Amino acid sequence: MTSPAAFRDRTNWSEGYYELAIEVGSNDDARIQAVLSALWSAADVHGCFGRRDREPEEQDPVPCTVDSLAEFGHLGGRVRLPTGHLTVCGCVAIRGGDESSDWPSFSLGVIGFEVSGCTDASAPAGRMPKTRDIGYLLPRGGVLHYGAANT
Repeated sequence: MTSPAAFRDRTNWSEGYYELAIEVGSNDDARIQAVLSALWSAADVHGCFGRRDREPEEQDPVPCTVDSLAEFGHLGGRVRLPTGHLTVCGCVAIRGGDESSDWPSFSLGVIGFEVSGCTDASAPAGRMPKTRDIGYLLPRGGVLHYGAANT
């Protein structure tokens, strides 16, 4: 039987995933670092590791930084679900070009199955869509608004 907390179990890292994708807004390492640090802390991620082919106990932790993301391409850790079970989690930054947005401060967050890049902040134009196949996080007036998927 496989464990959802096992780094070496390849099925924990493939065949689709549930994600929170955040559009940072500009190619700015400082903004990405701020979001990365806030999310790692808010989710209470245990550890920060650069390799998925070794268990955390078999590797040294890496700094939870943009530089580590650039070096390893993916950072991994473990989170405790509301059920009490541990599971692997990961972070990747999808960097845009000079005039694009980065995805890991943020203009838009979307939640769902493989959602990164499925929309951008200009699509909802700062308003919560009435019909939503995915969840939305929209910052407005210093308040973060959440709209769950409703279709």
